[in-house]
Formats: sequence, structure tokens, C-alpha cells
Amino acid sequence: MNKSWFNIKVKYSKPDEDGAEQKVTEEYLLDAYTYTEAETRMYQIIQDDLGSGSEVSSITKSNYAEVMRGEEGQAWWKSRITLISFDEESGKEKQTNQNILVQAEDIADAFNKLNKALGRGVTEFLIPNIAYTKILEVYEQAAPAEPEEGSKPRKSGLKPATSFDEE
Repeated sequence: MNKSWFNIKVKYSKPDEDGAEQKVTEEYLLDAYTYTEAETRMYQIIQDDLGSGSEVSSITKSNYAEVMRGEEGQAWWKSRITLISFDEESGKEKQTNQNILVQAEDIADAFNKLNKALGRGVTEFLIPNIAYTKILEVYEQAAPAEPEEGSKPRKSGLKPATSFDEE
């Protein structure tokens, strides 16, 4: 079974500039095997960060092939890429579309990061679309660490999504 990325919207109340309570909805992305696991993990995260009174209002499975986190950049950009290959049997060009989520300062930064990351491959590609998302944070579950001999097993934690800079 493969993990999927899930878009999760969280509703909670927070004070505005005047001190009045205001309902807000924020969007997050996390990886999980099932909707139930995604909801459980998100409630753990919001309990730690936002406290009680927060609720998960929607969970949808997203179609991201990859999430690319950079050290710089506050915004998340949904990027559609088209991979171009040649089918030798039919003699035709084949195009495959994928969505990649990129953390970047602006649209130009997202485009440059995609070009840098995809340019290392041997496949031709196009970037037909890059769009701003309202995703505030991406949570990727860390792989369980091998326990040392004689130690108690620990719960696996959360870690940021993969980075371009890790190579």
C-alpha cells in the first residue's frame, strides 16, 4: 500500500486585531495511507499547535506526485509538469502530466526550482502551469527509526517534506 497526500482544512477561532473571535479555515497537506490515518495525525498536530476548539472540516486526497520543500520560501505552488517521452513502437511522442508541490518565494522562484530539479533528468519536460495554493504547511511522516538494542521503541515523528537542497 502506498502513501497518498491529503489536503486537510482545519477550522478554529482566533482573535482578530480588535480582540473579537473570528472563525478561520486553514489548509494543510500531509501524507498518510488512509483518510482515517490522515484525520488522526492532523488532530494530533492541531492539538499541539492550535489547542482545543479546532476541528478538521474536510479531507481530500490530492494528486501530487512529489512535494519539493526548499529552505527559502513561504508559499506553496502547485505545478503541473508534462513529461515527454518517445514511444518507439508507435513512433509517437507520449506526454504524461504530473502535479508537483513546490515551496518558493514567488512564481519565478518556483519555476526556477522546478527547472533545476527536473533538468537533472534525461526526460524532456514542459511546465505549462504554476498556481499559488493556500497550503500553510506540509507534514510528512518520518520513517520509523531502527531502535537501538535495549531501548524502548519510539513513535515515529513528523518531519518536513523532502528538500531540493538535499543531494
